[in-house]
Amino acid sequence: PDGTISQVNAAALALCGLEEEKLLGSSFFALFSGEHRERLHRLLPSPGPAQVIIDETAPILLKGKMITIHFFPSRDAASPLIAAIMQDLTEKITTARQLELLRRQQERILNAVGEGIFGLDPQGCITFANPTALTMLGYDQRTLVGRSLREIVRDGTPEHDCSLCGASQDGLVRKGAETFRRKNGSSFPARYTCTPIVENQETLGMVVVFADITESKKMEDRLRESALRDELTSLF
Repeated sequence: PDGTISQVNAAALALCGLEEEKLLGSSFFALFSGEHRERLHRLLPSPGPAQVIIDETAPILLKGKMITIHFFPSRDAASPLIAAIMQDLTEKITTARQLELLRRQQERILNAVGEGIFGLDPQGCITFANPTALTMLGYDQRTLVGRSLREIVRDGTPEHDCSLCGASQDGLVRKGAETFRRKNGSSFPARYTCTPIVENQETLGMVVVFADITESKKMEDRLRESALRDELTSLF
């Protein structure tokens, strides 16, 4: 109960990097330093009946290793003991933090892209939309996620007539132009690239990248008009 180490197994010896004779009889708290030692003193003020857990969300440092500890107080009042089960999760926690950092970096990149981006599930429902896509369509993330792509692209069109929706069926990259509908009912022409996400010959979803081409369409119309009509008489 006072933190004196009375028993230790081989795994604990390896984790602490000390010999058994140096650990037995020494203070468990002395294995830790600074704020980590103070944290343990706050968590274990007395050998109460409740278990205490230091989990991987807030691991404690032991000689540079991130460890979790599960404290089990003994139920034997005659021989009060606290079993401290320690686990080294340094590699797991480091990997998880690296993955989270990578995820945030990818999210920042997606948010900074000037084109709209959708993530779709195999059924063609939107699972993700970047801020540019939300701005172009007039939605927020909560109201757009879960909608079918067909509600955004030519509302009411049968699936077999939607070139974008077909990518989930044949697993081929699609490129072209479509009419996208905003939340307020208005629409705009968009250039798109739809790339299926395929793993082990199974389509897991799709990524759609699109851009508003309203201005370029207007320019095309003006150029076409100029090519087909006489500038002076406006006749064909």
